[in-house]
Amino acid sequence: MSVALVTGASTGIGAATAVRLSREPGTELVLVARREELLRELAESLPCRATYLSVDLTAADAPERVRTHLEAEHGGRLDLLVNNAGAAWRGDFAETGYAHVQRHMELNFDAVLRLTESLCRCCGPPPPARSSTSPAPPAGSPAPAPAPTRPASLP
Repeated sequence: MSVALVTGASTGIGAATAVRLSREPGTELVLVARREELLRELAESLPCRATYLSVDLTAADAPERVRTHLEAEHGGRLDLLVNNAGAAWRGDFAETGYAHVQRHMELNFDAVLRLTESLCRCCGPPPPARSSTSPAPPAGSPAPAPAPTRPASLP
């Protein structure tokens, strides 16, 4: 079983992504968007188990609400996060000003980071760091990236 969470799932690319993921054997979906009726209709139409949560991802409590739903309905498991929610409000900057830009940033940037940070705990512990005494990777594995170098000092 794998659990995939799709934001912006009520219409467009988000709904299409949910439909596509629903065809994967053993997949459960969590659909997140603002419009509850559209989420309910989509969840009921899918061939897999799908739960949904209507939430405005810019709300202060949104990451906690999504994580709580994931824990209650899917045991806290999350295998795939599709951060698709977003919007574009058009207008001339001279007319719409910074408030318009701020609204874009709150949804298209801040909400993505806040939700991702909140859900990282649902994805399990990170893989252990490879120490210098760890065995070498198998033959044919890509070489690790070289360490960054410092530029030479100017005279």
